[in-house]
Amino acid sequence: MKIHQCLFFAALLAGSSMNAEQAPADPLAVAAAAFDKGDLVAAETLATPLAQRENARADACALLGEIRLRQKRVKEAVELLERAGKIDPKRPDYQSRLGAAISQRMGEVNFMQQGLLAGRMLKAFKRSVEIDPDHVPGYVGLSRYYQNAPAIAGGSLEKALAYAEEARKRDAFSGTLELASIAERQGRLEQSLGYYEEALRLHPEQSWLHEQAARILAKLNRPADARAQLEKALELDPKRDSARQALAALPPA
Repeated sequence: MKIHQCLFFAALLAGSSMNAEQAPADPLAVAAAAFDKGDLVAAETLATPLAQRENARADACALLGEIRLRQKRVKEAVELLERAGKIDPKRPDYQSRLGAAISQRMGEVNFMQQGLLAGRMLKAFKRSVEIDPDHVPGYVGLSRYYQNAPAIAGGSLEKALAYAEEARKRDAFSGTLELASIAERQGRLEQSLGYYEEALRLHPEQSWLHEQAARILAKLNRPADARAQLEKALELDPKRDSARQALAALPPA
């Protein structure tokens, strides 16, 4: 969700208690800028004192949580994002980012712990859309939860579809991608391809999206069309190794 992460940090900075004109040396603003540039050391150094338990800033906890995710310290990231949501319970983005962090944490724990985390993840995503009924990342998170959860944990492609449609009402691109994923899971490959093509009309510059369309085309036994999409992906991003490998795997033209 890169687009949503950009929106998250824009909102995070907008929600700070002082704007740039009032406090040009606000360490959190500097930390966020460093994070955006990929300088995790500087971002961590500046954000950490502002995220201490006593008098911690919610936005600092959220930013440090994102830093921890980049550092693959997912357990700490979950704790920090959870703290941000408790300090400022009216921010839907803190809840949706918490849900996304928990989903990463699920891959690090055993089956029993996964069951406990699943409930927390679902609660966070639901809370985000309760706070803001137009919060797209929350609907996307709910759709993905119901796509991936086993039936015993409430998994349901019908519920996933409903939440994807809610996302689509508010953000055509994000919702359409979820619908493409659900259609593929249901074996409706032609419909899935249609959704990817719709997403491509919205964002034709996304190389990974051309690769996704190519993957479905290959499943539909349309190698020539798949080849064209992969060649377009490589034209947009010549360093995209996955597209190059997929192209090599296609039968000769």
